[in-house]
Amino acid sequence: MDLIRCSEVREEQWKHQRRGCWPEAIRWTGTPVRSTERTGSSDEQARLDDCSREPIRTPGSIQAHGSLLAIDPRTGRVSAASDNCVAVLGIPATSIRGMPIIDLIGLEAAVALGDITLDDGIEILPVSIGARSFTALAHRTSDFTILEFEPPESRSDDRPVSTVFKAIRRLAGEATEAGLRAAVAREISRITGYDRVMVYHFHPDGHGEVVAEAAADGMDPYLGLHFPASDIPRQARHLYVSKLSRLILSTETPESPLISLGGTEVASTIDLSGAELRSVSPLHLQFMRNMGQASTLSLSIVQNGVLTGMITCAHRTTRFVPFVLRQALEILAGHVAVQLESMQQAERLTGQLRSSAIRGQLLAQLSTTGDVAAGIIDGPATVLDLIPAAAAVLRHRGVTRFLGDITDTDAAIAAVDALLSLHPGDVIETASLPASLPSLAPSLAPLAGVLVVPLGDDGDFLAWFRPEVKDTVDWLGDQTSLNRLSPLSPRNSFSSWSQSASGVSAPWEQSAAAATDLAHDIQGLLERWVETELASMAMLDSLTGLPNRRALMVRLDQALARGASGGSIAALFVDLDRFKEVNDTFGHDAGDSVLAHAAKQIRLAIRSQDTVGRIGGDEFVVICEDIDVTEAAAVARRIDKAIRTPIETGHRTMHITASVGTACATPPITAGELLNLADSAMYESKRRRQTEADRRNENVQLPAP
Repeated sequence: MDLIRCSEVREEQWKHQRRGCWPEAIRWTGTPVRSTERTGSSDEQARLDDCSREPIRTPGSIQAHGSLLAIDPRTGRVSAASDNCVAVLGIPATSIRGMPIIDLIGLEAAVALGDITLDDGIEILPVSIGARSFTALAHRTSDFTILEFEPPESRSDDRPVSTVFKAIRRLAGEATEAGLRAAVAREISRITGYDRVMVYHFHPDGHGEVVAEAAADGMDPYLGLHFPASDIPRQARHLYVSKLSRLILSTETPESPLISLGGTEVASTIDLSGAELRSVSPLHLQFMRNMGQASTLSLSIVQNGVLTGMITCAHRTTRFVPFVLRQALEILAGHVAVQLESMQQAERLTGQLRSSAIRGQLLAQLSTTGDVAAGIIDGPATVLDLIPAAAAVLRHRGVTRFLGDITDTDAAIAAVDALLSLHPGDVIETASLPASLPSLAPSLAPLAGVLVVPLGDDGDFLAWFRPEVKDTVDWLGDQTSLNRLSPLSPRNSFSSWSQSASGVSAPWEQSAAAATDLAHDIQGLLERWVETELASMAMLDSLTGLPNRRALMVRLDQALARGASGGSIAALFVDLDRFKEVNDTFGHDAGDSVLAHAAKQIRLAIRSQDTVGRIGGDEFVVICEDIDVTEAAAVARRIDKAIRTPIETGHRTMHITASVGTACATPPITAGELLNLADSAMYESKRRRQTEADRRNENVQLPAP
């Protein structure tokens, strides 16, 4: 498959990945991500800011379908009561405020109430007040014990709960995220009877998407539509992490304020975060009315402490769900969160295994070639197999290599250098070069995203470029001011509204981790190469390339260890004759040529399994394993003959000879002892040579005068 076709395949993959994802402007390791809302509206930011100021935890009021009491745990007296107590409990709030709770609910219930701690969550207490019986809900805050009374229909049998657990068993058989979410919508619709059940997924930038839906006949479908972050603002999401379900019974019934002994100021400080009856923001009630919703039930999907999604049930008329069933549905949502996390973890592990395999192949190529560019750019596997992209750029030791199609290579290098200058040493990723580098982006079109990892501290890098992916996202209602009464009010209509996006690439998602791992692998291999080179240099003679004295002694020790079973080892000590005269007469360059010539000739004369090293000056040692005295002598004669080969240096021809001393031994013997024996034998050989030369000179008959 050629590069253009690869790019076309990858673009289709990117479109699928990117659907509904609004990439950040720029991101780098160790620094918070800067994000912008997809609609890019300052009004959206204003809505988020306005939502953040709402006292949703301490609203000072409750939904009017039930009653609430706040009890001082130190005195056991009612500190605050909802204004509707007379309608629910049959006793006015003014009569209840200040009353000992034991007088209202009796000794047994009061004792149980007093035993509740902050860690207990909501406890169910059977309570009788006059002739009325309730299943009251109690929990502790840091300052009060909260006691809530829901309608009598909250006391239901266990059949709906058993239905929930049967649904959980069926959900466990789903194999994909999409299948699981769709099944969740169907199961909860069947259990609760709500007109519409939607499963939301929250994207990293905060906006959401309806990823599954079960709706009654005739209702407009919302599946696949997106909604802005302000629909479920940040502080509400934080609350949904601790309060896993939220019932809003009616959008029309007025809220009931709390009345306390200390006045409205005290009532507005009571923490109702964990209360089932906590009142609803007026803006959210208007939002529900605009959507045609009278009642809703929301269930949190929390993964690793983060709200990643929600299940929202909506009904066109008021519909109550008993507390016990809500608790069972919370368990179902928790099971869904665990199952989703398991699926996502399996997908991540699969991706990591694939990434690891490709990195292993790239490193194998790199190790074989000994060159970074040849290993990861020119090999059968390339960096584009590790991270799908239109092009890649490598700069290593000042040399830049390109892979793929980049129209303006100078602009690509300038873009990377600009990003690295802003964030030196960091891994950088951007899916929107027009937003990050507006001056350079036109030269790079149609490329719109880049991922950069530094290679060391010398300005080297590895970068991937992705093309612009034009996309259209369908929103749950027109996001502009034309669809709102005021910039901060909810949308009037929720008909599908499309928005086009350009100037962005597919998101990099987990690619930064794969790129970082590859950079670490390359850096580690380069460091090992340097270490190996340095270690090799420390064990080699720089002039001849032969093992030096240190390396030779190591190899001699190894040979003696191998010969411990009975094999004979020979050491041949070679010393060049009259070498000092060569240096003194012709200079050190000539001397170096003689040494290099001697090293070459010795290598040619010895056996293939033998080792030769230069131990200093004009001295060489040959190690021969599994050899007897006769064979060693033959090797010594070959060395002697080979070294006599004439040497051509410049405009002169030189002749040299060598003295060779041979020592054979069978372990146990040390390397130093064997070398000393060979050294002594060499001096004996040199002495004999000198004696023979002197004798020849004495026998020379001088010519007559």
